Amino acid sequence: MELCCSDALLAGIRAGAKLRNILHTVVGAGNPGYFRNCISSILELTTDDVRAYYNWVSEEDFNAAKQVADSIGMERVTFIFQANKVSGRTGSLYEAQNDALSQAVDKYRYISFTQADMQMMWWDDRIVDVCDTLRRSHEEATGGELCFFTQIPVRGKRASYYSAWETNDGTGYREISGAVDVAIFPVNSSLARGLAFEGSEKEFSRSAGRLGFSVYLHPFPFLAPIPFPLTVRDRTRAACRGHRSNSLAPILKVAPDRSGEISFSRETFHPFFMEDFVWPNGWTSLTPYWPSDTLDTRWMRIRFSVWREMGGSLIGAQSQRGFSPIPTSTFRPGLRRTISALSKLLREEVTRKTVSAWKNNHQARR
Repeated sequence: MELCCSDALLAGIRAGAKLRNILHTVVGAGNPGYFRNCISSILELTTDDVRAYYNWVSEEDFNAAKQVADSIGMERVTFIFQANKVSGRTGSLYEAQNDALSQAVDKYRYISFTQADMQMMWWDDRIVDVCDTLRRSHEEATGGELCFFTQIPVRGKRASYYSAWETNDGTGYREISGAVDVAIFPVNSSLARGLAFEGSEKEFSRSAGRLGFSVYLHPFPFLAPIPFPLTVRDRTRAACRGHRSNSLAPILKVAPDRSGEISFSRETFHPFFMEDFVWPNGWTSLTPYWPSDTLDTRWMRIRFSVWREMGGSLIGAQSQRGFSPIPTSTFRPGLRRTISALSKLLREEVTRKTVSAWKNNHQARR
């Protein structure tokens, strides 16, 4: 069936033919090793321009990031360095993304927002083509604007990952009101005309939804978050120095027995999970993966949920050699952090059940 679109959108797409297709934006902080890895993955797989922001946390960190920039030294990469803002989770990130968006206006059709603790795993021109197709159909149906979530689904991020995206009849995936900050956005949108990235992730999404934005699962997601990453929020010098080696090897790799399944001739990659297609390269991680810091027990709580649903090993590990039911070498997030999270979770559950039992008994006596 031939897809139609409004005259305004069609004119915009035709005008956009004079623009470059896409700008990749990378934002990193406190970890030059991740910064190098993310940029290198984009340069390896695409011929597109990259705008790379580094939010340094110390003079040592700034100097190390500058060395990364000097070692890359390619004209299609623009580097911007700024001091990291420690208040909140999104301050320096959103400031960088807003600046990148303003620089993309009148130069690019789309902008892809990437965080440095991620790695591009594959790329194809069809990734941009499908954005055009879906935007046309969405504009015709709703008159609203669309962005595309580009992170590869992580089984360990939440139980029943796809349930929020399924259509009512369960036959496909739908758009959700709002927006996300790891996504492809059309540059000519309300985001560039005043919406901007601001507040928390939830606040930004609500603001975008009120202006008619929706987010859609990109049929071909291409960004893999590094499992159990070292983050600035860990607040430790070790975390801020993580992966600063001189190694140029990618941090992640495509699982060798799955590479043939990454075919852009398909209608979509979904449903699929990072754990099955992307492995650590030269190191070991617990699996299912967790794509954020491990300062609280959320990651362990979700591991329990996945374990109860799927069985297997609660402390299964993934390396470049394959899966192991228990780690056989040093692993992320580490033995101490794993035991600590498990202990805290058990204490939380005991406390929760104790309080619940006390409330029930108290109400029964009234």
